[in-house]
Amino acid sequence: MNLPNILTTVRIILSPLVLFFIIKQSYSMAMILFIAGVLTDFWDGYLARHFKKVTKLGERLDQVADKIFYGLTFIGLLISQVISFPLLLLLLFKDIIIVLGYVIFFLLGKKKYLLKIKVNIYAKITVLLQSLSVVAIFLDFLVIPSVILTVCMELVTLVIYSSEIKKNLA
Repeated sequence: MNLPNILTTVRIILSPLVLFFIIKQSYSMAMILFIAGVLTDFWDGYLARHFKKVTKLGERLDQVADKIFYGLTFIGLLISQVISFPLLLLLLFKDIIIVLGYVIFFLLGKKKYLLKIKVNIYAKITVLLQSLSVVAIFLDFLVIPSVILTVCMELVTLVIYSSEIKKNLA
């Protein structure tokens, strides 16, 4: 396993720790671990591209790590009643739609079409905005503007992914 994949694995390992500290209401520690996880997300991709260490495993593992990392973080915030269920749905809207899409395509036997979809700059911006929203929630500062920006970017990303899937099906 190369260094980028190890960093991705570290993000997966950090995920339940972030959840644990959120539930224990140790928000400072949760935020530190969250930011560490966000940094692994940046560095794994950067190092993989820069040193030409991109692998199929790394590409898939990174997407799974993101879903686990953000999913557990948001679930922890919900359990601790830091965010409401509607806010959770807004912040995870894109991820919920993508997972549902994968399930539907898998059940229809068309998963090969989804495997052609690559992460683009819009998805990366969305993840960055999700991260900023979490930090805003931890700090209780500019929460509403950060969530609005995140949701807008999620919609842009979904439209772009939808057009790519439609193109692949044609």
